[in-house]
Amino acid sequence: MAVTKISANFSARQLIELDACTRCGECLRVCDSFAVRGDEEVIAGERIRLMKSRVGPKSFLSGLFAGETNPHAVIGRISKGSFECTLCGRCQEVCPVGINLRDLLISMRAEVISGNAAPSQVEQVSEIVARSHNVLDNPNEDRAMWVEFLMEAPDDLYMREKAETLYFVGCMASFSPSIQDIPGAFASLLEASGANFTILGPDEWCCGFPLIVAGLRREHEELKRHNLEKLARLGAKEVVFSCPSCYYTWTRYYRPEGVRLMHATEFIQSRIRSGKLRPGRLEARATYHDPCDLGRGMKVFDPPREIIRSIPGLSFVE
Repeated sequence: MAVTKISANFSARQLIELDACTRCGECLRVCDSFAVRGDEEVIAGERIRLMKSRVGPKSFLSGLFAGETNPHAVIGRISKGSFECTLCGRCQEVCPVGINLRDLLISMRAEVISGNAAPSQVEQVSEIVARSHNVLDNPNEDRAMWVEFLMEAPDDLYMREKAETLYFVGCMASFSPSIQDIPGAFASLLEASGANFTILGPDEWCCGFPLIVAGLRREHEELKRHNLEKLARLGAKEVVFSCPSCYYTWTRYYRPEGVRLMHATEFIQSRIRSGKLRPGRLEARATYHDPCDLGRGMKVFDPPREIIRSIPGLSFVE
């Protein structure tokens, strides 16, 4: 009995989900990528149709027990749509069938890679992370340089041998000048709350999120092993993240036993509730933008709003 090659990148549930698509068009209605690009291949429903056509006219699930009939005819179109999609997850929110479209679309990227049809940038990202352990291809020894720019940088640069809490900073906040004020601001809140925390500095490696969402699932395993080993040596029982994508990756793919994972907003919320942080008055009008990986990805909506509403004088507009 021949097993189709395509099944290797999809779970049994996902094969059923591919068959379950009703082509209702709801994903088209909310797809920002389609609104900008106008290419049908970027629409989740269209890529599902194309993927099903790789197996043949029968049920896609039957592909588990039948050979491929035309494996390369549409892989280029699937590749184009797959890597123009931002994986924002809006289509998943409106899908009337309840298909887990984000994970399904990532599996499609893995299938594209298996078919040697991925954009060259995918291999470049893989090589950069393998070489530099960060997505910006900077010397990883400079991960804690943002600490040195702080007005009152501690002598140990927040790198301690043992700590109860690990602050996992992430690649972008560590290296991108435009957002390097984020880890500094959050570190000050950690200090103000009395948290016994540390960062890994040069020992922190990319969480693997860019590889996972690119469809390079196995390639992130070395990064995962390294980061979990460093966590174990610290003896930390809590990891906090200011990067939603790092938080998503650790929660979905790392799952360290006996260790609590928290996004920065959840940590701040808990410290405000306990009285360890007391927001000062701020006369301003503000709104809040939900990051895709924190909101739709992790269903964390309330903590940031509770924090904003706890600030005296601040007018929150939803």
